[in-house]
Amino acid sequence: MRCSRLNKYLSVLVLLGVITNLNAQDSLVSDLDYYPLNYGDYWEYLDFYYNYVFPFFEYEAFNFSVEVVGDTVLNNKIYKIIEYRNIPNAGNRWYNYERIDSLTGNVYRYDDEYDQWGDEYLLDSLCADLGDTSRAIRGDIVLSDKVCNVCQWIEEDSVLNIKTSVKSFMYQCYIPGFQYRLAKGIGYVGDFNCEFTCGGTELLYAKIKGIEYGEKVNRVEEKTSNLINGYKIYQNFPNPFNSYSIIEYEIPNSTYIQISLYNTLGEEVKSIYKGNVTPGKHQIKINGTSLSSGIYYYILKSYGVVLGKKCLVLK
Repeated sequence: MRCSRLNKYLSVLVLLGVITNLNAQDSLVSDLDYYPLNYGDYWEYLDFYYNYVFPFFEYEAFNFSVEVVGDTVLNNKIYKIIEYRNIPNAGNRWYNYERIDSLTGNVYRYDDEYDQWGDEYLLDSLCADLGDTSRAIRGDIVLSDKVCNVCQWIEEDSVLNIKTSVKSFMYQCYIPGFQYRLAKGIGYVGDFNCEFTCGGTELLYAKIKGIEYGEKVNRVEEKTSNLINGYKIYQNFPNPFNSYSIIEYEIPNSTYIQISLYNTLGEEVKSIYKGNVTPGKHQIKINGTSLSSGIYYYILKSYGVVLGKKCLVLK
């Protein structure tokens, strides 16, 4: 009788273990969707660069494509061959070699130039949850053995006109920080970093497992104007001001923004707001009680967007 009951209990425990394991596997498979690497998957991006010397903004941009073109074996590991090309194709192309560990959800990039990493380094941790940190490294940034990458937030957002889950990361070993996003079912959405100059990438088109998203581009002139469409920042009121003033701005979609106040030398003198915002018009107050009289610029920064206006403080 005891054995019978014990066997039942053991059976239940085994069943629960199997269910837990299956749920964990399902969760891992779901996380892997944040970075699809199927043969033939294809993306097109806008690469942009801002150089702003107050009160003027200079802007440069070009398009490039990314495609999974095959497999290769390097040091007994199988990597996907990732081909990059300029658009329009001027014969310029370059390659990266990446693989996903299906057991951990880690993405690795082959690179034998850095002895401290061996033959590869951690590119992403797809299973990262909100607040998780790792040694993952993105972008053309000096490699570090420090824990620098943090998952800032996970939210539902619209990417290439589809609603999906997006994970946003910040690489903090680079000042002022390198921000990038991964979208489930789509992959790498884009990145942004900004201090006195700004730059990054924005996803314009993707073809994943033969399904197309967004609009394919041929010339950079056709797409650069879309970079700030829907983002607006208005003249503050009152202006000039003494103790406080109101900034009104408009955002087309849920995203992370920064609004800061700069002097005429391009030095940040006050951080006004950092965080997520919802679509629509918003207002925020500038507290000028600690500011000296003079000309200032309030700058709104988001992924691929830098907008600003001049204001005047009179004491």
